[in-house]
Amino acid sequence: MISQDDMAITAGILFQKGRVTPALFRIIVKHLVVIGLFVFHPSFIDYHQGRDEYRILSRRGRPALDDHRVWHCPMALDADAMHAAAQLILGKHDFTTFRASECQAKSPEKTLDRLDVSREGETIVVRASARSFLHSQVRSMVGSLKLVGEGKWTPREFRAALDARDRARCGPLAPPEGLYLVRVDY
Repeated sequence: MISQDDMAITAGILFQKGRVTPALFRIIVKHLVVIGLFVFHPSFIDYHQGRDEYRILSRRGRPALDDHRVWHCPMALDADAMHAAAQLILGKHDFTTFRASECQAKSPEKTLDRLDVSREGETIVVRASARSFLHSQVRSMVGSLKLVGEGKWTPREFRAALDARDRARCGPLAPPEGLYLVRVDY
């Protein structure tokens, strides 16, 4: 993982006279695609809003074309119950329950602006928006929402897990397959 400081130092090496140097292509992993690059003024520091999307395939049969691109859950999930639970944790909270133990954020307090769950055919899509997320926060929330979708937790139990501020109260961590950074607004 590259920190903002590392990226700032690296940026000067990657661009020469407005063109991308071969160094950029050496650091890109095979699952990352660069669609466009923009040069910003050095005073530009931070982004305003990030949006993640998580995709769960809820059917018995394994994915064919989307293998390793979705979380395959071979059971029926109630997207409406998951959405109802998600709405209970919007706003500014201490997200310690959904924070990875190796998270280096200075504070577990974050403001979750959006957490929507919808069904698109056999796929359940979770859309999350916030100024920033904790390490594994979205995957932790999705894993816990899956318990709601299975009927193992009620929406109130999902909210109680957040209020506990205890990582042990988190549901299972959703796998990285299915998680996408969809948009960053500046």
